[in-house]
Amino acid sequence: MSVGDGQLRRLLSARAAEWYVARPDSLSAERRAEFLCWLKSSPLHVAEYLAVAALAAGLAALAPPAGCIEALLERARREPGAVVQSLAHFWRRSPPH
Repeated sequence: MSVGDGQLRRLLSARAAEWYVARPDSLSAERRAEFLCWLKSSPLHVAEYLAVAALAAGLAALAPPAGCIEALLERARREPGAVVQSLAHFWRRSPPH
């Protein structure tokens, strides 16, 4: 069974995201060596890891300041006729894929 380019890229992206979330700087020496081996095994691995890191940095830059969301929710609740509901129960019933 052969893996297509798109499928391979998705697999590499997923693996790069796993390594990013694992925080390589906090891994054991053995796991850090495994990570470095994975990086060195292909330029695509490096590219995907850097893409994940850039995406994470971009998302962090867009994050609202602490307390901002709560302030916006409170302001929305005070608007006449506003209907502001928590959507948390939707996530519990049907988690995102």
